[in-house]
Amino acid sequence: MHSNIHKSLLLAAALGATAVPAQAQSSNLTLSGKLDLGIGKNIGATSSEMLDGAGSRLAFRGQEDLGGGWHAAFGLEHRFSPDTGQPANPNIFWQGYSTLGIGHAAWGTVNLGRQYTAAYSTVQNVIDPWGGDTVAQLRTAWRGGISKTRVSDSVRYDLRRKDLHIAVSSAEAQQEASNAGPRRPFSVGANTHVGPVLLAIGWEDPAHADDHLLSLGAAYKVGQARLALGLARGVTTRNDDFKSMLLGVTYGVGVGEIKAGFVTAKTRKPDGSLRSEARKFGIGYFHHLSRRTFLYTNVARDSKAATEKLGYDVGLQHNF
Repeated sequence: MHSNIHKSLLLAAALGATAVPAQAQSSNLTLSGKLDLGIGKNIGATSSEMLDGAGSRLAFRGQEDLGGGWHAAFGLEHRFSPDTGQPANPNIFWQGYSTLGIGHAAWGTVNLGRQYTAAYSTVQNVIDPWGGDTVAQLRTAWRGGISKTRVSDSVRYDLRRKDLHIAVSSAEAQQEASNAGPRRPFSVGANTHVGPVLLAIGWEDPAHADDHLLSLGAAYKVGQARLALGLARGVTTRNDDFKSMLLGVTYGVGVGEIKAGFVTAKTRKPDGSLRSEARKFGIGYFHHLSRRTFLYTNVARDSKAATEKLGYDVGLQHNF
């Protein structure tokens, strides 16, 4: 009897040893994220405090090979405040994204769930030299508060062909206090690399009755420098005309990078008179300690801030 039990255990172990490699070849799970902490003062704040300049996060991604060029994939990203350990948004645990999708190597990918809009990820986030991080980020001023970063209950299609990326996203109607009647958010974006040049275009209706935003971007890499230009034009919820321009540069110096840029934006009433004008300037230095860890410091000024127009930060970021 003991011999039979021993043989059964050996057989089970052998089957397990052959099953695990087969599964590992067809699916994978990736853990990633970033931690960012520093000291600084946000624009508009009256005193310095501990800051999370990049939106610390913990992400899980998985993909399974379904055969025939098909794959299934999911993504989950939790945002949190590393100085306290608390969720960045107590009402949305997977604040960054929570998606499930299916795709084909030749035909693209469809994802469902909470995710970034097409114009944001293909245009707006890639033109800002800071990528939306730290007090010096220029993305917010450039977009003028019109477009969205991400939406829930959305469907997004992505197609990648060598240096070309095309994305389209839409979502269920979003009811908001500032909107008399909900509409479906819609966004489309694309970018392509032509040698050292990046070209990008995006258009978005963020779900209000009249507002929309067209974003155009270009970047040129020459030597140690990356020059960026962004133009945006749209209409706000009050039917005001909005125009903005972003200029930025990133310059490599040894193991570090110097970043500088500014945004100028004007909002005009339907009669053509000026409602508001904003100028934001930022400059910073990033010192890489390794491929995944760096120190940074930035100074920024935003003319639109009612008080305390100047902000600064000094921090450390680790990516994993």
